[in-house]
Amino acid sequence: MGLVRKCLLSLLCRDDAASSGSSTIAEQSIKRPPVHKHRSSEKHHSELTQCTAFELPQPFSDYESYSNASRLYLNMGEAHIFKTFPSDALVPLEDEGVGRLKGVYEAWIPRRGAVTRDRLSGVYTLVFLNSSCCEGTISCQNTSHTRRIRKHYVQCLYAGTGVRRGCGLVGDSPCTGIELWIKGSLPVTGPWVQSMYVPPDERLNKLCLVAAPRSDFTKVFNAGNSLMERPDLTAGPRNSVFELDSDVYIYVCRLSPCSSICYTAASAVRSKSEPPMYEFPRIHRAATISTTLPGTEAAAHMHRRLRSPKPGKTRSVYIHVYSNFAKDGRTRTGGARLMLPSSIQLSNGDGIHLKNVTPAADINIKNAGFDRAQFILIDMPGYQDDSDDARSI
Repeated sequence: MGLVRKCLLSLLCRDDAASSGSSTIAEQSIKRPPVHKHRSSEKHHSELTQCTAFELPQPFSDYESYSNASRLYLNMGEAHIFKTFPSDALVPLEDEGVGRLKGVYEAWIPRRGAVTRDRLSGVYTLVFLNSSCCEGTISCQNTSHTRRIRKHYVQCLYAGTGVRRGCGLVGDSPCTGIELWIKGSLPVTGPWVQSMYVPPDERLNKLCLVAAPRSDFTKVFNAGNSLMERPDLTAGPRNSVFELDSDVYIYVCRLSPCSSICYTAASAVRSKSEPPMYEFPRIHRAATISTTLPGTEAAAHMHRRLRSPKPGKTRSVYIHVYSNFAKDGRTRTGGARLMLPSSIQLSNGDGIHLKNVTPAADINIKNAGFDRAQFILIDMPGYQDDSDDARSI
């Protein structure tokens, strides 16, 4: 017992010595990790400045985002249509949109539903069908053509001098899809329509090109007024795509979770060959133009065309993520989440306009969500507004 008591007393004395500031030989032999002192705020700020000086420059100077919640809901009876650029009109107005892009619509059509017929001209409409099948008619002059769009297909319709169209659902399951409106250039010729099959493998974790500018902007596909049905296409690296009369590239992609891609913006060489933009008459109503223009109207129209904004040295990139629809046609929060430079995040139904994109610059896109993200990317020229009434950006 005496020996045990002596050991306990020696331990207590050692603790008292440590608390009083003295240390034993055993404690001095212990190697302790060095203590890192907090850096001063000025030194830390200078080091951050040195680090940011070597960061890569952003490929764009500014951006404008479009949230899914801010879209305009158009209740057209059976069909539910969501318009990205909100306004009181169903069709795009002259002062709407982003550059050549004048409208982004997403539709949900219930079982045995249909979409009301509309009339349009002077624009390209690209319909991306995400599920089911739709069938409708395209009327031009005194003739009507029946067209069918299936899943994994894209239809490009150049309205030209003017067409009327409408569609209905084929099958027992609801249909979802997205439609783009691209503004055309002069001359306004006869309408034509063309379809493209996009295999799922061609757009999975890679950008699939579906539309691009034609090599010769003066080339005319249809010199008449009746609708021309062009042969079908199949998407692929070396296959043909929809040919537009403007410097616009359209891609579609389906990105898996944790996957990423790198998009390289179009070069400045292509942007120099941008044709003049077609100006609609200043009625600020629908995107429907008159097929015959009197002398004074023709002169005024030519004047507006000459005053169109000129393409600048930068590009504009627009990205839209497909919506996630519930069984009743309402949009819901999905599992897609795209990550872009500058910590930009896009969810289902969101869109973003990247302004003043440096030509040939790389834009990294990653899916940080838990579900696949299907999106459309549009690369078009940026414009410099020299006139007061030019509405381009």
